[in-house]
Amino acid sequence: MQIILEAAAYTIAFAALLAGALPLLIWAFNLQAGRKGARQR
Repeated sequence: MQIILEAAAYTIAFAALLAGALPLLIWAFNLQAGRKGARQR
């Protein structure tokens, strides 16, 4: 039972970490894409 709870806790923590890091990655990617494709806009 404890293993299941630990696995769930790790999954939730990983999901929260991913949810926190994803906008940062998208922002960084858009920043670089915006620099490269400044002429296209």
